[in-house]
Amino acid sequence: MLVFGLLIVSTILFARLIQRLSRLRITNVLQFIGKRGRQVVRETFPLLDAVAAERFALLRSAAENVQHLRVSQTLYYAGEPKAVAAFDLKALVRLATEVDAVIAVECAVGDTLGDESILMRVLGGRKPVPEANLRRAIRLEAERTFEQDPKYPIRLLMMW
Repeated sequence: MLVFGLLIVSTILFARLIQRLSRLRITNVLQFIGKRGRQVVRETFPLLDAVAAERFALLRSAAENVQHLRVSQTLYYAGEPKAVAAFDLKALVRLATEVDAVIAVECAVGDTLGDESILMRVLGGRKPVPEANLRRAIRLEAERTFEQDPKYPIRLLMMW
């Protein structure tokens, strides 16, 4: 009786294992990537309302006004390939304000950096910004996640 009971239990457990393995089918994985990717894109890029559109227009005009400034510093990446995970925008604004400069970030979250990739340029300024401070304002990781890079799920889907 015990052997028969154990046989029934092992058969049930085997059937549950097969069910879980079916979740790993490529269609299920692609559906998960697509669903999670769309969620991150909605959270990261909300629709523009009138106030946000006005702010965007102000930022665009400010960007056009700094194009006449000369490049006083260029920061390059050196090392094994890494993905840009995040920027410390408050630190970058503080650094730029301290030296009366504009910091133009040349890479985006999700970009993979290799040797000699340009991270950022400093435009204008009374004195150079310490490179160590600029580097601390960028967080690099070995690989990307959906939250760090809304383009990542799209790239994963494109590979299939």
